[in-house]
Amino acid sequence: MRARPVFHADLGAFLRATREAKRQHPSDTQWSLRGAADIAARKHLADLSYQVLFRLEHGQVRHLTREGLVALSQLYDVPYRELLDRYIASEYGQAAQSRDLSRQTHELQSPDTKGAPRADLATTRQIANLQAELDRYKQLAAHAKTAARTLAEGFAALEQGARTGKPQRKLR
Repeated sequence: MRARPVFHADLGAFLRATREAKRQHPSDTQWSLRGAADIAARKHLADLSYQVLFRLEHGQVRHLTREGLVALSQLYDVPYRELLDRYIASEYGQAAQSRDLSRQTHELQSPDTKGAPRADLATTRQIANLQAELDRYKQLAAHAKTAARTLAEGFAALEQGARTGKPQRKLR
């Protein structure tokens, strides 16, 4: 049987060390590999079976999805951003990580919000579209209110003319 290739040895070592750090003593089985898979099942992290955790810790998973990183983050109580940084460093190398992530972080932060993430372009467009639609509805409501007022005045004039027998005035 051919051995599986290793893709992310550093990330696997980090995950193994994180899991083993949660063990209270060496005979503790709660955070053994199988125990971690059981905890993942109890937390409804279905993607993290024993086989998947084993392959992750041995660096044998080629590509990790965002959902997989989120599940690992929840299982091991490690910030998602830390796992993402480690995965990027493992996948693309340390130089790519520092260059790309620092640029992305800089682009996501606006000086006027003191480091809070800005909404992405799609969200900004969606908000602008919703605001324009709201403005159109407000205009329609104003026109409907004016039309209702005009109709009410016309009906009042008709009723007044019917009671008094006077000729009705023309409506605008």
